[in-house]
Amino acid sequence: MADSLGASLSAPMIDSRNPLRPFAREVVYALTAGESKTLDSAAIETVGVPQPVLMENAGRSAAQITQCLFPEGSVVGIVGSGNNGGDALVLLRTLRAWGREVCAVLVAERAMDDPLLHGWDIPVIMDEVLDQSGWDALLGPCGVAIDGILGIGAKGPPRDRQASAIAQLNRASCPVLAIDVPSGIDSSTGAVQGEAIHATVTVGFGAPKLGSLLSPARAHTGRIVVVDIGFPPSGNTDDLAQVITPLWAQRQLPSRPTDTHKNAVGRLTIIAGQPGMAGAAVLTTRAALTAGVGLVRVCSVPENREILQRSTPEAIYVDVSDDEALQLALEDTDAVVLGPGLGTNGLSVDLA
Repeated sequence: MADSLGASLSAPMIDSRNPLRPFAREVVYALTAGESKTLDSAAIETVGVPQPVLMENAGRSAAQITQCLFPEGSVVGIVGSGNNGGDALVLLRTLRAWGREVCAVLVAERAMDDPLLHGWDIPVIMDEVLDQSGWDALLGPCGVAIDGILGIGAKGPPRDRQASAIAQLNRASCPVLAIDVPSGIDSSTGAVQGEAIHATVTVGFGAPKLGSLLSPARAHTGRIVVVDIGFPPSGNTDDLAQVITPLWAQRQLPSRPTDTHKNAVGRLTIIAGQPGMAGAAVLTTRAALTAGVGLVRVCSVPENREILQRSTPEAIYVDVSDDEALQLALEDTDAVVLGPGLGTNGLSVDLA
């Protein structure tokens, strides 16, 4: 029953990859730690969503992503003391209910009366009892490790105990799923101080965190997945960083009737590619066609003709040494690209 429940919950997400990404929405805002906390407070105080419900939503959503992307093997959660660790415990409990083998490693003190630590069939280990062989035995065979060590409120380098756990995760060969942000990065600025998780996947709650999109932290976040956990709309978004998504970019392009003629949607003349530099001409021509230019003429040396016509048959080839043909191309164009791969030899001087 637990296995079928887990499978039924994850199946729709497997069938549709785009909803696992923030790009499934046209407009996505990246939030700083302060903006995220404001949204969290609004959910609790304005909308009336209790903090435990938000944590439950976050943990279960992250569990669904885990089940979708890493359906095989045991799951080891590395758990800190804050809400991030609580989210990880909810994730582990949810996966356990679905039949997965799970284990929690505590790398910080949690209150002994914490209900997340009691009443569930989840082995709990203190990191202090693990030597290197113990870590290897846990992480070596597991299907995925969960980074629930530090959250968006963390500042500065991790303390020794947390840094040691981060180093163990980075040393392991298993994939790592980070809760909200990888531990060790600044969720607002993207700064990395000391040890920081190199995540395979980062599950952001409500919105991607601004720091996770900025260098050098971006190299630590892996694939970013954003899930809704019940936050209200952001309200005034004038000061929020907007993430440019493929869907947003697509909708900025003008629509075209099905009977549109190529001459009606832009004519471009490309003068590119000296002998031995056909690649520059090919890349420029492909970019123009991909961007939607209706008619592309590529003017290049005869040595490049064959590769251009093989690589971009949609474009019209013009011999750049044919003055009359070149003049006609320049007269019948809306824009000119001049320079890619021309170098500084006599050809480029003549064209100038």
